[in-house]
Amino acid sequence: MEWVASLRGAVVGLDTAPLIYFIEDHPVYAPKLQPFFAAAEHGDFQIVTSCVTLLEVLVHPIRSARQDLARQYREILLGSRAFTVLPVDV
Repeated sequence: MEWVASLRGAVVGLDTAPLIYFIEDHPVYAPKLQPFFAAAEHGDFQIVTSCVTLLEVLVHPIRSARQDLARQYREILLGSRAFTVLPVDV
């Protein structure tokens, strides 16, 4: 995909919604996001987000007692070399 290739070497800020669509396999958006996350994992570019994203993505899984899904979010945000989670500061 051309738009993913254009990100090579960049630092890309990521909001919450695309991550949710990808992890929870949204039928429309997940296939479009797969090349983006694969390229990031490959090291083509770096993704940055804030700790607020982590808090936002955990709300639904924790309320729904989906520890498996909460673990999956933590792993991708905190354990992937493609992501840098930044603290929020004034």
